[in-house]
Amino acid sequence: MINISKESLGKQLKTLLSSGRSIQYIACWASDLSLHYESFPSEIREILENLSFMEAGPEFQYTKEELYQLGNRLIEEGEKDELLEPIQEIKEKATELDKSWLMCPSCQEVWKSTSMYGMVRCPGCRNKLHNPRYLRSR
Repeated sequence: MINISKESLGKQLKTLLSSGRSIQYIACWASDLSLHYESFPSEIREILENLSFMEAGPEFQYTKEELYQLGNRLIEEGEKDELLEPIQEIKEKATELDKSWLMCPSCQEVWKSTSMYGMVRCPGCRNKLHNPRYLRSR
């Protein structure tokens, strides 16, 4: 069995849309993926089932814009899930400049963040970093 994250599913969906795949193709793709449903979290299974229902007719089809929005939402939610807890393999920590601003030790990018998750992602270099606020939020 395979496993898939929300972020990965969102990226795959957006790639299919960007490459010009039809709604019917996306429905078949989702149906094929759902054959591996036992290893997927229930939320992923439900999304794949809804996408595969698009094969049943136009009344079940999402627009391409709705599918892009779904892809973006999955990517965003997947990233949040990934950043929720500290990742021990990562050693770098963002620098807290004040209560609203962080700085990346790698690229010196400064960004506004009020996240209390275990990890943050630098918007400049995209590195995951430990969040200096994490322990204070517990």
